[in-house]
Amino acid sequence: MHISTVIFIFISAKDDCSYDYLEIYHGNTSDLKRQGPYCGTEPPAPRTMAGPVTIRFVSDDSFTAHGFRALFSITDCGGTLTQSKGIFFSPAIHPDHPSEISCTWQIVGPTNKVIALSFPRFSLNVRYRCWQDYVEILDGAEDGPSLGRICGSQSITVKSTRNILTVKLRMGFQTKPPIDKGITAVYRMTYGVDHGCGGTFNVSSGEIQSLDIDSDGYYEPNLDCGWLINTNDADEVLAVAFETFDLEPSPNNTCNYDYVELKEDFNSGLVGRYCGSTLPTAITTTGNKLYINFHSDGKNNRAGFKLRFYTIPCKYLHKFFR
Repeated sequence: MHISTVIFIFISAKDDCSYDYLEIYHGNTSDLKRQGPYCGTEPPAPRTMAGPVTIRFVSDDSFTAHGFRALFSITDCGGTLTQSKGIFFSPAIHPDHPSEISCTWQIVGPTNKVIALSFPRFSLNVRYRCWQDYVEILDGAEDGPSLGRICGSQSITVKSTRNILTVKLRMGFQTKPPIDKGITAVYRMTYGVDHGCGGTFNVSSGEIQSLDIDSDGYYEPNLDCGWLINTNDADEVLAVAFETFDLEPSPNNTCNYDYVELKEDFNSGLVGRYCGSTLPTAITTTGNKLYINFHSDGKNNRAGFKLRFYTIPCKYLHKFFR
């Protein structure tokens, strides 16, 4: 058993878990990773775990209710993934049964789509040049060019250039492996650079706008578009001005649904994350690079955004900010 997803339909009618209850264990009942106890009429949320799962049901002799029903599914290590979005995991290495693991996932989408992949959880052993435990990502099938081999905790986000992405996981044999080692990967099929979703600019000025493939006046769902603007001159900075802006809003302006994000460095240097319909103010960078990411979820798409950028020689900055 590799990945188990358990969904509970109903459990006992009493709200006091001293009498009848359920417990869920990641492993066997002697393991410390226990969830619960659960009782009452409110079912526990669905649980997804890597490795063996044990469900323990306890009842006393005084009162009985309708009981519970649980649905479960099991996912193997590796395989072909064709859904428009999804999640996959590394199998757990149980301390009592250590083994070497080798898994290959191939994500295949429609010919007009590319694959975006990220890792909410990434924890592998670190060895020189990632030779023992690693994830390798290939642009295309197994004979495609490598987009990177990673290990440790250096999680990355990648996008293929074609409609196939291959992910290879290797975890070497260890006598005492840590049970929390492994990965969680999230993918979805989206549009690529050829459609206007992302790209690199090495020019002094230009414009970027959200993608509207079918020209219905609304940007496409499930987008992850990334642009890099690079002046190629250390003595220049970038200015960005939004001309139009209309994205799905989110409560308290948290921008968790659809957003435009600006960074001066790929992994840090956040300038701002914007959503809703308020036009962001003009922005000037402190360096000569800017990363722009546009993300949309699967619903409530709106008119989108359009921005213009241009370079400013550092010696002229005082004229703009007097």
